[in-house]
Amino acid sequence: MTKDGDIRAHARGWLAWVDAGHKCPQKQKQFEDWLCADPRHRATYIRLEQSWRRADQLSRLLSENRAAYDPGIADRLFWKLWHQPQRMVAGAATLTVVAIAVAVVLTGQRTPQWQDFSSALGAVRTVPLSDGSKIVLNTQTKIQVRLTSAGSYVRIVQGEALFEVNGVPNKPFTVEVGRAKLKVLGTKFSVRLNENSEIDVLMSAGRVKVEGPKEDVLEVGDEALFRDSSVQIRHPGKTAVEHRLAWINGEIIFDGVTLEEAILEMNRYNSWQIKVADARTGALRVGGSYKTTAPRDFVTTLEKAFEIQAIYSTGQGSDGGVILLKRSPSRFHRKFTHNE
Repeated sequence: MTKDGDIRAHARGWLAWVDAGHKCPQKQKQFEDWLCADPRHRATYIRLEQSWRRADQLSRLLSENRAAYDPGIADRLFWKLWHQPQRMVAGAATLTVVAIAVAVVLTGQRTPQWQDFSSALGAVRTVPLSDGSKIVLNTQTKIQVRLTSAGSYVRIVQGEALFEVNGVPNKPFTVEVGRAKLKVLGTKFSVRLNENSEIDVLMSAGRVKVEGPKEDVLEVGDEALFRDSSVQIRHPGKTAVEHRLAWINGEIIFDGVTLEEAILEMNRYNSWQIKVADARTGALRVGGSYKTTAPRDFVTTLEKAFEIQAIYSTGQGSDGGVILLKRSPSRFHRKFTHNE
């Protein structure tokens, strides 16, 4: 069995890596695997993360009032807190909180800062929060997170994110995206901000209160679409919602959509961009399950199912390129299904 000291050592290393803002998909995957490998890993990481934030807050407060405090106090307190054995962490954290409270009296309470998180092209990144909630970022997503004593706040700047909220009484979890605001206490849902500023909200579990041009409550299987100044509530059902969230597992599922619609989704995850040569090709109906980061496999399936020719052209100074799809005008439309 792994010793507690070893777990704390690993947790400190991971916390330093996360705080430095590194963006390595392979390293991020190792971090997430380590968190899930043992309940003690996540619990230790969360405790250290909370202590880290307290000490960082103390450092900022004291440095802003150097006339009243020794600038080295924050560093010394943080050093003690960071290197205390497990049995001493709670006491050191309490000391830090008391010192912060004293500093606040003279400097004024500061609003917690927003933290930035993002994911790379084709990547899926999990962001664990100290309250046990987590946010899963889809390809090329950017969010901002602020945790306060009154609640948790998230802004979606770009892309799509899945939220699994561990509800805390009297501490709401709020998601802001464009003109929409979502308030929850415990649920699972996704929010997608499209390039044209349209917003899609999908409910996988629980309930969410939507605040915007129109207030409503979403339940399992519901979808809210924000278009211009209107909000449309639809009920595609839980199965359809889960299909839409297949990206969590690196998959994308199509169910009779047009090839043009399928290509728009596939292109979100890849540097190779698929295009169609004519409207008739784009109107083909496709279905099935595919890997989000395997556009060539997707195109190969199209070539086998239809009289389609794929023409590849690489971009200058880029790892990707364009895949142009051409189809024989004599070929009739039909639907196919593929599962990898």
